[in-house]
Amino acid sequence: MVAVIDSTKAGMDVSQALGASFGKGIPVLRDINEALRYRPDTLLTEKGFSPPQAAGL
Repeated sequence: MVAVIDSTKAGMDVSQALGASFGKGIPVLRDINEALRYRPDTLLTEKGFSPPQAAGL
């Protein structure tokens, strides 16, 4: 996992956003445009996985 998209928690890392001991250093980003800077190869949504071609990446 390179990043998480959640506009309500942007600027935190996953650990901070969830109040958990895991996810330190994984950024929470505002939108897909910010996430694309990390050059992801897969998009996982709450409904499942999508290959880059299907997601328009």
